[in-house]
Amino acid sequence: MIADTTFLIHFHREGIDGQRGPARMFFARHRNELVRTSIVSLSEIASGFEASWEAWEYFKRWAILAVHRGVAEAAADVDREMMSIGQRLGENDNWIAGFCRYYRQPVISLDSAFDRVPRLRRIAY
Repeated sequence: MIADTTFLIHFHREGIDGQRGPARMFFARHRNELVRTSIVSLSEIASGFEASWEAWEYFKRWAILAVHRGVAEAAADVDREMMSIGQRLGENDNWIAGFCRYYRQPVISLDSAFDRVPRLRRIAY
């Protein structure tokens, strides 16, 4: 499973607030599964920290997927498909969908826009 930026934001906020909210409960329920995120999502959430390195430190135990040619091609395919039906995603969501397609993993997200992407499964939390 690949967590999108919104999931990371909720996970971080719940941790700061000392809450066991929906994101942290989802994470706990799936503790035996590999939950990853992308460098795109980590860079997005890093803007909410005082310094970017703090985001990297906070999420240091997470598996962070890097961009490479396979992911870039998958993201381009997603964008092309979405353009053909007139329902493009935002740029970063397009990248996240590309990661999910390349790794054949569902996206963990509350964003229903991912439901429009063919061959991508969204898991809400």
